[in-house]
Parts: sequence; structure tokens; C-alpha cells
Amino acid sequence: MKIRIEELERESSTETLYPLAQEFIPLKRVEKDTAKIKEDLKNFRRQLETVHRSLDMWLDEFYAMSNKIDRCKEACIRRQTVLARNGCL
Repeated sequence: MKIRIEELERESSTETLYPLAQEFIPLKRVEKDTAKIKEDLKNFRRQLETVHRSLDMWLDEFYAMSNKIDRCKEACIRRQTVLARNGCL
């Protein structure tokens, strides 16, 4: 009977410590995952900044080309007007 009581005491002390030890393992995993997520977020922000700069360059180029096309259209209209007045069309 005494042996059984000692066994139960050992089991109960192990069971009370075990959940605490098990709580630390997920905490470390959460900290590791959090660090990885933070690093991924930094990388994503860097990539986003690169894409943003590229997009700005493309938009600037698009607007420059649009302005050039508008100027060419206006020049064509002026030339057509001159040709029409001189009876060439």
C-alpha cells in the first residue's frame, strides 16, 4: 500500500509539472513564428517599396507619352487645316 501511495504521489507531481512544461513549448513556437512573420513583413514592405517606385516610373513615362501623343494630334490637326485651306485635301 505504501508503494502505491508513493507511485501516486510521483504521478501527481509529474502531472502538475507536465502541463507547465507543455505551455512553454508552444510559447517558444509562437515567438519563433512571430519573429518569422516580422521578417516576412519587412521583406514584403521592401518589395512593395520597389514596386511602388517602378509604378511611379511607369506612370511618369505614361503621362509623358500621353502628352507627346496629344501634341502630335494637335500638330496633325493644324497641318490638315493648313492643307484644307490651300485646297490640297
